[in-house]
Amino acid sequence: MASPSHAFTARYVADQLGADQDLIEEIAAMQMDPEDGTRSIIDSSDESAESVVVFTRFGIDPLKELLDEHTSRTQPAT
Repeated sequence: MASPSHAFTARYVADQLGADQDLIEEIAAMQMDPEDGTRSIIDSSDESAESVVVFTRFGIDPLKELLDEHTSRTQPAT
């Protein structure tokens, strides 16, 4: 399989999904691996620079599933 040629920032994905960017980044850090379509990008030569979480097209569907699971666990039962 070829390497992904495009990646979408957590901010972009959060906007598209109507979700909180911090939650998206937390899910990526805690529950996803590079094989799941997530990457960490550094856009600075500054050694103290923070990385940016990005998702490949392949990573957005697993993220949606994890967001759905999170939502179902955190919503009160009716």
